[in-house]
Amino acid sequence: MKSLVLSLLVSFSLLPAQSAKVDSVNTFGSEVNIHDLVKRQIEEAKLKQSAAPVQTLTTIKSEPEHIIKKSANNPAAAFYSSLPLQYQLFISATFLVLIALVFRRAILAFKQRATKVLKHKIAMLREEKVVARVDTKLNEVRKKLRNGKSIFDVSEKQISSLAKELKIAKGELLLASRLKLFEIGKM
Repeated sequence: MKSLVLSLLVSFSLLPAQSAKVDSVNTFGSEVNIHDLVKRQIEEAKLKQSAAPVQTLTTIKSEPEHIIKKSANNPAAAFYSSLPLQYQLFISATFLVLIALVFRRAILAFKQRATKVLKHKIAMLREEKVVARVDTKLNEVRKKLRNGKSIFDVSEKQISSLAKELKIAKGELLLASRLKLFEIGKM
């Protein structure tokens, strides 16, 4: 990531600044005066216009004028658009890199939070402090099983059908029967 930012900075700094002469243009080693060329073109256009029939021109308002007026109201946009192209590219790239860094930090924070919760749960299991959600519907069934003496007399096939009927785990019924046998003293 650091090498990418460094390479972007180096490449933007090496972009050549564009400069041009205002009064003349150098083409193939000879100097041509722009003002003279413009005057000649204006005179040629006047001659063509006098030879052609007179046409009326209508002015059409275009949308870009409104857009320019709206951006002129925002000084930040006007300042940004007045900057040279290489500065605009540098500022845009900087914002993109900052947004990418913020997004990456948010993802890492989310992952760290998730791993922290997972590590906490694992630590609770190691300390045998399991937090179990208490289901109030199953509490009534468990109370009935604790008071009933007929659980340890039931076979495994009947336990599985009883588990389906009570909507409780088969292992929980087996555990309840063993605890009941332990209470009675048969185990």
